[in-house]
Amino acid sequence: MARSMSKFRRGRPSVERRKSVYYSSHAPALDLMAPDTYNRMFDEDVALGIFPVSGRSARPDFRVRLETPDAAREAELAVSLDGSGERSLAGGLGTFLRKTVANVLNDGRCAYEVVYLAEDETAPPTSFQLAYVSARQLTERHGSLMQLVPPEVAAERGVATEITLSREDMLILSLPEDLAATVRTVKASLHKIGRARYLEFMTEAQTQGLPYDFARHEKVKMLALAEAGRLLGWTARGSFNGEVLSYYWIRMQLDFEAFKLRMREHLLGQLNQTLRHAGERVGFAATIQVEGLPTLTDIATARDRLHSGNMAFTEVMKPFHG
Repeated sequence: MARSMSKFRRGRPSVERRKSVYYSSHAPALDLMAPDTYNRMFDEDVALGIFPVSGRSARPDFRVRLETPDAAREAELAVSLDGSGERSLAGGLGTFLRKTVANVLNDGRCAYEVVYLAEDETAPPTSFQLAYVSARQLTERHGSLMQLVPPEVAAERGVATEITLSREDMLILSLPEDLAATVRTVKASLHKIGRARYLEFMTEAQTQGLPYDFARHEKVKMLALAEAGRLLGWTARGSFNGEVLSYYWIRMQLDFEAFKLRMREHLLGQLNQTLRHAGERVGFAATIQVEGLPTLTDIATARDRLHSGNMAFTEVMKPFHG
């Protein structure tokens, strides 16, 4: 059963119909002596590169709008996506995607409940919000989607330890399986490389009187990093640019642009499917349209120019900056 909570919204009381509860899951303790450096870098580069930061771009044709333009509804949806006071639809979508990316890359999915707002208990919904639900708290029981709640949290909030959620009111974002499998492979490799400790190798070599060449070790590590990033085109912020040709470097950057584009389009498609359903319930077309960002055709054109050798490498990447 959905819980109803009174809220004050736009100068009038509203009732929030929500089933899930928010609580922080206990994360495993971090090993600060062996940080997962490259995975953190990878996650940050995807999150910051998947959509213009703050929803702003120097591209003249860039814009984000609703399928049926409505300034008031755009501002309302921006708040729902951002979770704060964001009034720009582009800014709200950018924040939503950045928050979602980290969960999708590390947990395989990211979940939100569509929470409807009404003026009173019996009134039809007039708007909605997206409430984050940790995917790690979700499970399947007897064909139902459920949120697991620790007994102490359930007692404090006055809810059951297993909350049945409505599938049609849940937005669960994920990657296509082929792309998800590649991401898992890349992140597993980055995990191994990022946790390697030079000091241990050096100490063991000195203790046992073994030869140890730091420069060679570093080069092998950089080549391993290049191989790990190759599957998605991640260049590790230039970590191994001294070990590869400029042609290969640019080709990897184009592959990374293609990965981010495919991820953005897939997540946006899943989001729009849920927004379409929610919009129908509250009476407006909530589908988001994004224009003016590079397309797969642009990436294919850049690859052709790179292969032809008729354009400077720096010029090849210009369409993807800004």
